[in-house]
Amino acid sequence: HLGRIDIMSKPDGFEFFKSLGSPKFLCAPMVDGSELPFRQLCRRYGTQLAYTPMMKAWHFREHEGYRKDNFSTDASDRPVIAQFCGNKCEDLIAAAKMIEDSVDAIDINFGCPQESAKSEGFGAFLMDNVPLMCDLVRELDANIKIPVTAKIRVFPDLQQTLELAELLQKAGAKMLTVHGRTRAQKRSESNLADWDVIRAVKEHLSIPVIANGNILQYKDIQLCLDYTKADAVMSAEALLWDPRLFSNPSIPLVSGRVWDLDGEAHRVSLELGFEYLDCCEKWPTSYDIQRRHMLKFLSHTFKRWPRLRDILHYDNGMSPKTFWEFLREEMKTRLEECKSDGATEHNSKIYAAVDAHPLKRQLFEHKPRDKDFVNEFKVESRAEAKRNVELLMGNNDEDLGFGMFDLPEE
Repeated sequence: HLGRIDIMSKPDGFEFFKSLGSPKFLCAPMVDGSELPFRQLCRRYGTQLAYTPMMKAWHFREHEGYRKDNFSTDASDRPVIAQFCGNKCEDLIAAAKMIEDSVDAIDINFGCPQESAKSEGFGAFLMDNVPLMCDLVRELDANIKIPVTAKIRVFPDLQQTLELAELLQKAGAKMLTVHGRTRAQKRSESNLADWDVIRAVKEHLSIPVIANGNILQYKDIQLCLDYTKADAVMSAEALLWDPRLFSNPSIPLVSGRVWDLDGEAHRVSLELGFEYLDCCEKWPTSYDIQRRHMLKFLSHTFKRWPRLRDILHYDNGMSPKTFWEFLREEMKTRLEECKSDGATEHNSKIYAAVDAHPLKRQLFEHKPRDKDFVNEFKVESRAEAKRNVELLMGNNDEDLGFGMFDLPEE
C-alpha cells in the first residue's frame, strides 16, 4: 500500500492509553446507539472515553450519505475512538484516512455476532480466519497516523483466545477490548461473561486490556476491575438504559427489558429524556435513533402512562420538530404528576436482585413483549382525522377544530 508510515513513531499501548487520560469508564461502540448526542450525554455522567457506532468500512468509503448519517463529532467529543468493521484492508484504510484527524484511534470490530456479520463476513465471524484479522490490524496500523485498537469475543478454548490476543498485539493493536462471551452467546441476560478469560488475557498481554460484560450497576465496575485486573471497563447495554451509570446514580435505571421500576424512577426517567432531547437539539441526529433512545429512557414509565409509549410508536404524520415538541408537552405533564413520588418497596426488591455479585447473579429473563397492545393515541388521532374529513366533505360550517394534528398520511 502507498502512504505507509513509520510505525515506530507511534506511541506504545500504555503511552497511548495515558494520552487518553488513562480512562476507566468507556462507552461501547453501538450501532444506532453511541451517536454524538448520546456520547455527550454519557460524558456528562462520568464516561471518560467513548466510541462511535460500528460503521461498515466499505459503505463509509463509497457513500457520502452513509458517512453523514453515521459519523459526527466536534471538539468537545474527546477522547473518541471510531470503530469500523470490514474484511478488506483497502476498505479499512480508505475509511480510516477520511477521519483520522478527527478521532484519537481507529478500532476494528472483531466481536459482532449478528447474522449480518455472518452473511457479510465481518465482526466475530472473522475469528474463523485469524491470519486475516492480523493482516487487517497490521495494514491499517501501517497506513494511518493514529493508533489501531481492536475488540474481540472469546473462543470456547482459553488457549485459542490467548493466542488470538497475542497475535493481534504483535500485529500492532495498541489496546484490546475483550467481551467475555463467545460468538454464540448473543443475549447478555442469558449468558454470564467470563471474567476469568479476561483476566487471563490481561496477564498475557503488555498492552491495555478493556473488560466488557456483566455490568448492570455502578458497583459492578470496581468488582470487575479487581477481579480481571483490566485497565478499564466498557459498558454497552447498561448505558443504553441509564447513561448515568458511571456516576453512581442514587436511583439507577436498570434494564427495562427485564424490570419495571416505579415511583421516583419515573421522575428520573422523564428528566433524563428531557436532557437527551436537549442534547439532540445541540448535536442533531436522526429521528429514528432519537426515538429508540427515548423508548429506553422512558420504558419504566409505560405501565403508568401507556400514552407515552403509544406516542413514541405513532407520530400521526407530524414533522420531527412538531413531534418532539408534542412529546415534550406530554412529558411535562407527567413530570408534574410524579414530582412528589418517593422510593418504593417494589424498586428495592429489584435493586436487591441486581445487587448480587456479577459472577453469581441469576440470569434474568426478558419481560414478555406486549406485541398486541392497542395504541390508544393512534386510535384517537385517526378518529379525530376521520371526523375532520367528514366535516370537510360535508361542507359543514362548524369550526373544523383540527387542533395540532395535520391529516396523517396513510
